[in-house]
Amino acid sequence: MILSWGITGNIVSSLGCEPLGIQEITRSIAGGNLAVNFEKNIIVGAYRSMKEMSENLTSVISAIKENTIKLGQMGVDLSANKQMVDGIVAQMESFQMSAADPVIRRPSRYRMC
Repeated sequence: MILSWGITGNIVSSLGCEPLGIQEITRSIAGGNLAVNFEKNIIVGAYRSMKEMSENLTSVISAIKENTIKLGQMGVDLSANKQMVDGIVAQMESFQMSAADPVIRRPSRYRMC
């Protein structure tokens, strides 16, 4: 009896909390809930690792969100720049066509048959 109590205590201390607590935290994180409330005074074992994992995942997801917003803005900027370039190209093509188009006719001294 004392041996089993000692083994159980050793397992709980290496986990950082009861096995059911670790299971609940694991299920919560696996389900997408990264806002798990961890007790601040427990900083050992698997409990600590779960807390670090939750914090790191939250940080990674925040960075992905920020970069997604930046990429979206870059896409808008690129679209605006493309429209501006297209307008400039159209103006240049129009100018080139009008510069190449003038038909200069000289009066002819001779009649062409």
